[in-house]
Amino acid sequence: MLKPSQLVEQTRAGARFRYTTPFKPGVAGNDNFPNSLEMSVVCMVGLYAGVSPRLLVHPGRCRAPVAHARQLAMYLLHVVARQSMENVGIFFGRARATVSHACARVEDRRDSPDFDTFVTELETRVATLVATNETPAGRGGAGHVHH
Repeated sequence: MLKPSQLVEQTRAGARFRYTTPFKPGVAGNDNFPNSLEMSVVCMVGLYAGVSPRLLVHPGRCRAPVAHARQLAMYLLHVVARQSMENVGIFFGRARATVSHACARVEDRRDSPDFDTFVTELETRVATLVATNETPAGRGGAGHVHH
């Protein structure tokens, strides 16, 4: 098992990337991330999409509904919460390129009026969470990187 601060290099399709594992992927609500903005977004997306938050942070590949919900959570953390793609990837235990792909897929699906309305509602809710986290009483600010 990797230690939380350990850097890991892996090869995926011939490309090398580095990422840290700040928590155990697949363990929603892990004590290393109590009440974090990231977990709040994951739980919110899970609730709205009807998918377990545990599956959204699971390290393996999942069926399409779970993958789509995970992509949406990645998109919201990057676009609304202003997290870097690298940090979003670190949180989910995935490469930055995976987050980039997720954001592109969500943007493509926003051509559907129903999906766009759904995402707009979640964007509004996440923006409220971000504003709450940026106050002095918040939990570390939206740009806070957990180590």
